[in-house]
Amino acid sequence: MSKLPQNPLITMGLAVVALAVFIFGWILLDAFLAPYLDQPGSRVSFQEIAQASVMERQVSYLGTEQCGDCHQTILGEWLESEHCTVVCESCHGSGGLHVEESTSMIVNTSADLCITCHEACCSRPDDFPQVVSAEHCGGFSCIHCHNPMCPDVGGAPPSIHTVYKGVDCRICHGTQGFHPAPADHAQRPIESCTHCHEQGGDTQ
Repeated sequence: MSKLPQNPLITMGLAVVALAVFIFGWILLDAFLAPYLDQPGSRVSFQEIAQASVMERQVSYLGTEQCGDCHQTILGEWLESEHCTVVCESCHGSGGLHVEESTSMIVNTSADLCITCHEACCSRPDDFPQVVSAEHCGGFSCIHCHNPMCPDVGGAPPSIHTVYKGVDCRICHGTQGFHPAPADHAQRPIESCTHCHEQGGDTQ
């Protein structure tokens, strides 16, 4: 292995030569290559074009604060609910045209939207609300029982009937009934109907 020259003048001379080569190379790079970096197809020009293209796009997502300017009551419910980490436009879509052209928002009321996050999945945390949708909802949409703005409030939907003592709810709401209850109700005792579902009329 070769050693560095012992003479300090030679060492200094080599350092000066190396510095001169670096500076000269830098000047050559700047003089001959830099102009080509701005040509179409170069990384610099592509980045500038991409940034300009994004900046020219029309703003379509507004953010929850703007939604709250008009929908204050709903915003209040949302802020107190477990959905407060989900921004409005995640479920309702872009609000740009809704504001600028007063178009109606297309609201997806099917279970397909909700199960995007809430379908049972082993990769989700155990404490995250999950259901097996095919068994949980009995074919009904989620909003039949849940308020999307505040899904953790309200509980079971109220009964629309006047319930008389001794009436078996399963006549109409059993698996063979014309309006069957969700599949996960099948093993529940008949007494639990009035325990969970508040009455729409007087009970006897």
